[in-house]
Amino acid sequence: MGIRTLVSLMRVPQWYKSLMVLLALIFSGRLLDPSSMLQASIAFVALSLVSSAGYILNDLVDLRADRAHPEKRKRPVAAGLVSKPVAALVMLLSLVVGFGLGAALPPGFLLAIAGVFGIFVLYSLLLRRVAFADILAISTNFALRAVAGALAISVWVSPWLILCPFFLSLFLSVSKRRATVALLGRKAASFSPALSAYTPETTDALSVVSLTALLLSYALYSFLSGNTVLFVTLPVALYALFRYFWLSRADSAVGREPSLAAWDPGLLLSLALWTGLILLALYLA
Repeated sequence: MGIRTLVSLMRVPQWYKSLMVLLALIFSGRLLDPSSMLQASIAFVALSLVSSAGYILNDLVDLRADRAHPEKRKRPVAAGLVSKPVAALVMLLSLVVGFGLGAALPPGFLLAIAGVFGIFVLYSLLLRRVAFADILAISTNFALRAVAGALAISVWVSPWLILCPFFLSLFLSVSKRRATVALLGRKAASFSPALSAYTPETTDALSVVSLTALLLSYALYSFLSGNTVLFVTLPVALYALFRYFWLSRADSAVGREPSLAAWDPGLLLSLALWTGLILLALYLA
């Protein structure tokens, strides 16, 4: 098995989701603390490996459906590039190394990443077939990654650290369901019974609800923080979210894979500006 196949099997490009562990490091004001930076880095790698194990489990459980899917059939296990025993071995090794690294951090972090993998198991075996429970499981997993970052550096878990990632993931998940149904058409329900519930009308309504909840959570955080500079970030955050909403509707590939939106100049510039303003507000204001 070549490096490219291994990277694809472990879905290394999906590791960007584990950047959620850095939120606590940044927003707690410890970004420049060497010890906290080291702990957060270990947490990132550990969580990414555990997530890879979860992705491989999903590939093994969904093998038959993936082989009939126009995009997923290219995944290493579905394409026959990696056998099921080898994939299971890589999954086990990812778990062992991930939890081994996590053991170097506070005990709460181990519990958090165990929860992350547990949700992967529940999703793969059951929840992915249940409409709305599937996207809520994904969003909970996303928020748990942010909580894991706080536990890794032993800082208080702010409710905003849970709410904002949760609603962001919910917004992205709804957009992904909409784009997936558009790709599969009438065959969508044959891949997963849950997909039959995600009509354009339903997904548009859910997008509005999740986006509104996300913006309210972030606005309340900015207001209650007492840091006036954070208010400046609100229009930039709004633009980035509105831009992504439009991109996911204009190009279904972006909806199915949010990382593709990073190539959009407008979105990339707004995210860079938002990051710069956040660092200014938290470390220089």
